[in-house]
Amino acid sequence: MSYFSECYPEDFIQLASDCSNSYYFSKKGKLLHTNPQEIKKLYGMHVLVRCIRYPRTRMYWQKSLRMPTIADCMPRDRFFTLRTATHVVDTNNIPRESETNRVWKVHPEINVVRSACLRLPCASENDYSIDEQMVSFTGRCTLSQYVPNKPRPLGIKNFVLATTKGLVLDFEFYQGKSTPLPDFGLGLGPSVILRPAQSLSQGARLYFDRYFTALPLLQHLLELGLEGTGTIMKN
Repeated sequence: MSYFSECYPEDFIQLASDCSNSYYFSKKGKLLHTNPQEIKKLYGMHVLVRCIRYPRTRMYWQKSLRMPTIADCMPRDRFFTLRTATHVVDTNNIPRESETNRVWKVHPEINVVRSACLRLPCASENDYSIDEQMVSFTGRCTLSQYVPNKPRPLGIKNFVLATTKGLVLDFEFYQGKSTPLPDFGLGLGPSVILRPAQSLSQGARLYFDRYFTALPLLQHLLELGLEGTGTIMKN
């Protein structure tokens, strides 16, 4: 619970509660009557569902397969109503950034998780890895991709900066041409490396694969006081 609270502060939970109530009323014309405590329960139930998987979500409430930790927490119909209604932005006041930011509907949630990652202590670390991560997702989404040879080939591509212990320190979801990366004139791969590299202390060592590697990138890292190790093809 302490770990969850560091990623999701009370003001964000309150925001999710308010936006969900507003969205449900604008769509259904009825009050949802949710609150921050119920939103926390909903998040906790999703964590359990991901850890102990059933073929269908409704099975957690079925008599023969009932899981009390989930079924006693919230009625089935209320769970599905909340899951559909949950929002973290006011959809009645669409921000201007929605034209360029394809993840604007979940941007506040991405920000709170990313801020928690950036606060992780890494003073003892000197080696970092940057690579693609596939966030498993089989629903309908314009960002969804299929990347073969990945443990989860179908989902949303995420560029991740991690320590040797596997701690994620920074990340950026790939949105195609609208991905908010600085323009160094070196292409997509080097830009992905250089964005989090700017926050690292001098002397840090970065490791990445051929998707990102370019000789101008290695030169630029040296100018920043960083070392880079990457793989390249023979040709």
